[in-house]
Amino acid sequence: MGKLYTISQAAKLSNTTVATLHHYDRINLLKPFKVDKNTGYRYYSDRDLLYVKVINFYKNKNISLEAIKGIFSNDNFNYIIDFLSESEEEIDLEINRLKEMKLEIAELKKQYIKQNSKSRLPLSSRNFYKKKIDRRAIVKIEGLSTPTIENFNKMMPCLYKKIADRPRDQFEFDNSINILSNQSSSTFFATAIKFPINSGEISYLPAGKYLYAYCRREELDTTVDNLMEESYKKYKVIPDFIVKRIIFTGIFNWIYEVQICLDSVDGRL
Repeated sequence: MGKLYTISQAAKLSNTTVATLHHYDRINLLKPFKVDKNTGYRYYSDRDLLYVKVINFYKNKNISLEAIKGIFSNDNFNYIIDFLSESEEEIDLEINRLKEMKLEIAELKKQYIKQNSKSRLPLSSRNFYKKKIDRRAIVKIEGLSTPTIENFNKMMPCLYKKIADRPRDQFEFDNSINILSNQSSSTFFATAIKFPINSGEISYLPAGKYLYAYCRREELDTTVDNLMEESYKKYKVIPDFIVKRIIFTGIFNWIYEVQICLDSVDGRL
């Protein structure tokens, strides 16, 4: 005989409650391995704990206790083997889903760590700065242009759908969220830091000096207008495009870094 557990120990180890184990006993779904005749104390084996975990798994999939009871009471071994094989497959799918979710959370965490240092940026529609930016390889994501949480969540699935005919490991992106705007349209884009040569999905933003400003969401239009005015009056530049980079300052909050290229366009958009 292996180790036995009291009902409270069994409940804790199987992530359930004492009341639930009493209920399983009453409906003959899962009887304790042993009941002390003198004290009435219930004791559970390791195998019983495994059954509780299986019950919990199927309860979470909205399968009734009565249906689970029917599975446990079935004496057809082929049926039971098929059932357990199907359970393994479902658990593997759940494991893969959780692994993907963990990777997404890790990427989001890295993004917030990166943006944390920028949470106290000088926000103003009139404070302008200049910096040099190298040429950027980008993949446009047509159909997404409005900055909303829903569209942010759609971005990566839409991106990988666009390059679905190529092996995913040929591409790597920096996980930033950007919007490219010109006189006729706006679209999300992702910046590629690894991509196949002569990839038809890749466009380029030119290297050069950029005039930029940081602003709140409600000041975006005013900031864009002020930047365009500044670029023309001071640098005699009418921009062909504007980049709006999303900088998250919270789970549901973000600001913008608005960029205008002051040099002649040397790439293809």
